[in-house]
Amino acid sequence: MAKKELTIFFSLLVTSFCFVFLSQSCGGDNFSVFNGKMENFGKSDGKIIAEEWEELKDEINLYNTDRKFSRFFTQGILDEQKLEQYILKSGFIIEEEKADNLNRKVVNIYMENSGSMFGFVQGNTELKNAMTRVIVELKSNGYKEENIHFYFVNKKIKPRKVEGSIEDYPMILSGNTIGDPDSGDSNINEIFQQILGRTSPDTLSVLFSDCIYSVHKDNLFSYYELIKYLGNKKAAEIAEVLKFCRMSVNQ
Repeated sequence: MAKKELTIFFSLLVTSFCFVFLSQSCGGDNFSVFNGKMENFGKSDGKIIAEEWEELKDEINLYNTDRKFSRFFTQGILDEQKLEQYILKSGFIIEEEKADNLNRKVVNIYMENSGSMFGFVQGNTELKNAMTRVIVELKSNGYKEENIHFYFVNKKIKPRKVEGSIEDYPMILSGNTIGDPDSGDSNINEIFQQILGRTSPDTLSVLFSDCIYSVHKDNLFSYYELIKYLGNKKAAEIAEVLKFCRMSVNQ
């Protein structure tokens, strides 16, 4: 009788083990499911089209706390370049149109370097952290590092050469590094005009500024110069921007 009970117990143990093994093999973990979806998308022609690319990104974002998916994230943000590299190593290619668009896009990041900005770059500031997040987000959304450029802007636009990782660039900024002979004061209209002159459908412009709007006593109408320059279609947008700008009168 004891032998029969032992045989039944052993059979149940083997059955339970097989059930667990089959459940894990058939159902798979989240990462296996993701790989299966990627392989299914690319099995016909080896290509991941734009819609499938977006679906894979959404899938990964669902598991941003899963250790197996950590390879795709930088500082908690999905890094599309890492995902692209993984897909390429798996034997698939990303839709050609997407690659062309990414290679074409240029991002120009402008830092106003008037004297009023010095306090925003002294030490570990919110502005520096915000700029770092912008850079990380740009790269994670597919913008190529070699196409992200940095400038100081005031009376003129001055390119900045970045040594090392561009994510570290904001942390080297200080009153000493951003100051130059043009840092005395600024004209926000001229800054916008200079940047808009370099902006196109394939060029994204990002401006970091305290938006202090200086109006000289002998030219009180300069407040409206920017709207005049942009035309009526942009008036509403500029009105929204100016809500966050402080007005100061130069005595």
